[in-house]
Amino acid sequence: MQVRQMPPALVGVSVADGALALRLTALISERGARVQPARSNLLSAGSCSGLVYDLAFWNEAAVARLREFRETFPGIPVFLYVPPQAGAGPLFQSCAVLPAVRIDFQTVSPAGERSVAGAGIHWLMATMPLHQVRQLLNALFQELPAGVDHFLRCSLRHVEREPAFGTRIDEVAAELRLTERTLERWCREALLPAPKRMLLWISMLYVTLRALRSRLTVRETAIRLGIDPKRLYQVRTELLHAPDGADGPPSADLDRVLIAFVQECRLPRGRVTQAMKAVG
Repeated sequence: MQVRQMPPALVGVSVADGALALRLTALISERGARVQPARSNLLSAGSCSGLVYDLAFWNEAAVARLREFRETFPGIPVFLYVPPQAGAGPLFQSCAVLPAVRIDFQTVSPAGERSVAGAGIHWLMATMPLHQVRQLLNALFQELPAGVDHFLRCSLRHVEREPAFGTRIDEVAAELRLTERTLERWCREALLPAPKRMLLWISMLYVTLRALRSRLTVRETAIRLGIDPKRLYQVRTELLHAPDGADGPPSADLDRVLIAFVQECRLPRGRVTQAMKAVG
């Protein structure tokens, strides 16, 4: 089987201090990602899987740009690495409540910067796979009924909170204020797997993308996420009909997972290539 290699993840960086931007670029590159400068136009980072932003010295205009970015691209995680500034408490609070945002203060110590900024970038790289699952689903299912789209988005939120194949369909239905039968009918009419099975597929895609970005095998990543190896074996057997591969290169495993998912959803085989491009 020919394996489609994914390009490195793309991270937008909007930082005023040129020297700091170079150091952050080095930290991001160490983790296998590429950097796209986004200083002149924050929205240009909409093609990225994550964003590092310094808030341009904590002014209202910078916070407004952040809000615009979050409203335009709600799924892209943002690491705010900001200089300390007296009296910025209200601005801090307005940013802290935004979803998928982490805030850390810049430090002058090289060791402290590597520790603090490194932890923030580690969080960013760990959070990006969830956004990339969204990108995969958008590329695979180019048009879906609004109800099914809401179901998939809600499922992703649950997988983010409980990645260990522990999401229950009754919890998703309750959040959407729908019955499980309604979700089953919607998935059937959209030619999707049953809702419970869709949750397993979404979790499997998440774990596989997480492995790819962390440079670990799927099995190693699953263990770090608290997934019992026996449960991983069980899910892979159920979805892929072949549990092997979890200890191999994650790029090959993602290819295998995507092909199996596309086949089960009766989608054109060419959607696999489109999906790979979408998360590059």
